[in-house]
Amino acid sequence: MFYSFYQNAEYSMEDDLRYLKLYSDYDHTENGQAHNLNFTFETNSLELIQIRDTWNIDDVMGLGAELQRIIKLKKWAFELLCFNGKKLESRHYEKLNCFETIQLAKSEGYSLNCRYISLIFTQILLAAGFKARWVSCLPMELNYCECHCVSEVFIEEYKKWIVVDVALNIFYFDKKGNLLNLYDIRQHVLNNEPFRIQSTKKEHFQYVWEYWIRHVFRFKFLLNNKYNMLASSNKTFVFLNPKGFVVNDKGIIHSENDTTRFIHFYNDKLFWKES
Repeated sequence: MFYSFYQNAEYSMEDDLRYLKLYSDYDHTENGQAHNLNFTFETNSLELIQIRDTWNIDDVMGLGAELQRIIKLKKWAFELLCFNGKKLESRHYEKLNCFETIQLAKSEGYSLNCRYISLIFTQILLAAGFKARWVSCLPMELNYCECHCVSEVFIEEYKKWIVVDVALNIFYFDKKGNLLNLYDIRQHVLNNEPFRIQSTKKEHFQYVWEYWIRHVFRFKFLLNNKYNMLASSNKTFVFLNPKGFVVNDKGIIHSENDTTRFIHFYNDKLFWKES
């Protein structure tokens, strides 16, 4: 059953659209080298090999073009990760690996939310040899914890990042059938140009469209994408904010050997360049 995302909210869809259009542009004069913005993608660690072997990833995706293999992985991962249970709210599994997260969630009777679904699927993509990153898609509010998390994977054949949204079981397309990344989805929302999804139900599309209106204001990336990435010490999160929406960088010291950094950028070209 689909519902309107704004039905019981204190704000309207028009409110979100108005602020999104006020901050529609990025700053192309910004130079990411000043902060050493270099995403890393681990693909062949012993732990990722364990994921590949335990779940028979090579057999799941088979042979064929990159996109064909990713489509098979998404379909398989949806069955693996999107099981029924109680809504996961205050319970956290950040310190657990992929296998432990699934096992504990099932034993506790919880379903996984988009955070853990996309986090695990990003590691599956890395284990399969793809360049993939985990992304939180955020509203404007700085102190608002609600977001939507997805994976982005780089397709060498197209020289392009694309979104794989396992939690909603969706790929996103333009009217010509081209696959979209997060920048593309944001532009579609700004231009009121509906993207396409693999669904014929009008209610499904409306739900997804409203969901993205709320979640394309800014984006949060993890700089180092690897096995069990949220459990790692010394993490760096990088944010892409629109031009004029300035937020101070911050560092949090958890212990002598564990720091989390939050760095803010304003140039979209630093994030979706041909890798």
